[in-house]
Amino acid sequence: MTGGLVNLDTGAAHAFVSEGSPERARLKAFVQGKTMVMCATALGEFQKAVNGSAGPLEKARAARLLARVTIAPDNPSPRARALRSTNGLGHSDIIIVGTGDTLGAVTITADARAVRASVAQGVSFAVLLIPSVPLTGR
Repeated sequence: MTGGLVNLDTGAAHAFVSEGSPERARLKAFVQGKTMVMCATALGEFQKAVNGSAGPLEKARAARLLARVTIAPDNPSPRARALRSTNGLGHSDIIIVGTGDTLGAVTITADARAVRASVAQGVSFAVLLIPSVPLTGR
């Protein structure tokens, strides 16, 4: 998976800023030299989580991350818009990964259910699947 653009979903942003995140070094290596983007829906979800659950160290890390991220308008690709929402694939999942698809970006996601649900509907997206990393409140 190469390319110059990386789309972060909410779970990816959590993995970047969570205190003690085991994924941070791997993600930093993956995005090195690439442009990180986050669509408006992912940004809103991330900011809500940070405001509600993040501790001071995570809030500072979130601010540094967002200073490096380009915010893109929600613009899911036609093949993403054709997907049906299911128990495993929510409307915001479709918007987030679909916007990455429109941009030609690899989407970093911890949402394996959404990835499987889209594949089950015949649509595979360029993704880097990572383990879920919660905010710790530190």
